[in-house]
Amino acid sequence: MDIYIKEAIIHQFSPQSLDLQFSKEPLELSPRIDEYLRKKIEKVYSEDAKKGAFDSENPFFSHIQDDLMTSSRTISQLWLEAFKEAENQKMNDLIFVGFEKEGQSHFAFLRLVLRDSLTDLGQEENRI
Repeated sequence: MDIYIKEAIIHQFSPQSLDLQFSKEPLELSPRIDEYLRKKIEKVYSEDAKKGAFDSENPFFSHIQDDLMTSSRTISQLWLEAFKEAENQKMNDLIFVGFEKEGQSHFAFLRLVLRDSLTDLGQEENRI
């Protein structure tokens, strides 16, 4: 599968404070991080993936802009408002990826639930 990662941003949700820690800049795309993100995205296109689709009128699309940082912050805030209602909240990384698949631009929003022993708070230079 031909996937080219153009940009990635990671924000972190902390259940203790019910707040988001926004990244100030895009993630540095090392070869390992690029490979990790591509594998996550490829899973979406696999036969085993649960698939669904927004209809074209869904308001979610209005929050996706050319500026990935702006889109990621807006969608993170919307996600937070919905997620605050969940029980047994855990530390989450919210990863937003701008990528191309077969020459067409795509947007991905990945939510990763972290175990307490793997949290990355306080490591701004190396968030993963």
